[in-house]
Amino acid sequence: MDGSSGDAMSQITLPRKVRGIRDTIPAGYVLGRTSAGNGKTELIPMAKLGSRLVATGAVATPTQVAAAGSGLFAPILSAKPTKVSTGFTTVLNGGAGVTLTDTAMGISIFAPSSFGGNAIVGLVKPAPTPPYTATMLILPSATDLEGNWFFVAGWRNTTSLKLDTLGAGGGTNWDRLEWTNPAALAASPNVGNWRGSPHVWVQFKDDGTTATMSISYDGINFFALSTVTEAGSFLGTGGYNQLFIGLDASGASCALTLASYVD
Repeated sequence: MDGSSGDAMSQITLPRKVRGIRDTIPAGYVLGRTSAGNGKTELIPMAKLGSRLVATGAVATPTQVAAAGSGLFAPILSAKPTKVSTGFTTVLNGGAGVTLTDTAMGISIFAPSSFGGNAIVGLVKPAPTPPYTATMLILPSATDLEGNWFFVAGWRNTTSLKLDTLGAGGGTNWDRLEWTNPAALAASPNVGNWRGSPHVWVQFKDDGTTATMSISYDGINFFALSTVTEAGSFLGTGGYNQLFIGLDASGASCALTLASYVD
């Protein structure tokens, strides 16, 4: 191996026993091709790394690897949601065994199966002034996906106390759930088929005239599941004035984490 080019710090000659390379590359350096383009290799400080990478001191690493924390959904994630930062500070229908806490991942909501049938629990906040789009990344968990909507999110009317929400669960369903109150489900028309996923992005859009619920699995491409004209709707004109995030533990203990929130 040749250390004849590069800066002074890279002029380190490696032992000829290449098989021991993992133990002989100093910390902070990688083994790369010489800038002379002659096919030989040299030690290159990580700070100088370009397209010449061959191997690091611990494991081969492609130059395309993103910086820590910049992969997957990072470009579209909000800052870590908390109850205070999002405005979801008011508990709706809390009960024994229910927890609603800020965690390392975001806002976590848990309800045990003993919470009760067809009753939702969660957090509400004032909705922004229309027009707006509220976007949430939800990480749901449940022991039984057949008997409950393991997450429920949408709108609440602060006057009538009715809720118009989107729920995932009931086996394979996306349902539009209309609640007279948190413990009284009035209607649950099916609006799509649930394709099991450890996460889902949901959007709630209010333009002042219509209210639309949409979903996405990549956070980029959203598909509308239901749109209603607010005049004559379940919540009525001006009734989409709170946002809700929560769950229904009617069939089994379940939980969710709100991992991103933007409105």
